[in-house]
Amino acid sequence: YFSHQSDGFCYSKMGSPPTQAPTDAPTEAGSLTVWYPDYSKSWDMGVCINDAPLPSYATHYNYPTQKECCDNAYAGQSSGRCAAGYLG
Repeated sequence: YFSHQSDGFCYSKMGSPPTQAPTDAPTEAGSLTVWYPDYSKSWDMGVCINDAPLPSYATHYNYPTQKECCDNAYAGQSSGRCAAGYLG
């Protein structure tokens, strides 16, 4: 409603006013703060990644950690390829 206010008065009264800076720092492995399955690989070779941009399917299938992604997207993967990514 108040986007026309150039002085930002209304925003300044908010407990956590919006900023131009992101709130989460990028992770070391990629540039996103969520992990999603890389469906470009076969299931037995599948891994979870956090590369930008987030593909459209990953808006519904993303996880806060690489482990959670692997545990959900590649549960029962006999090759262990996905788990190897977070186990080192």
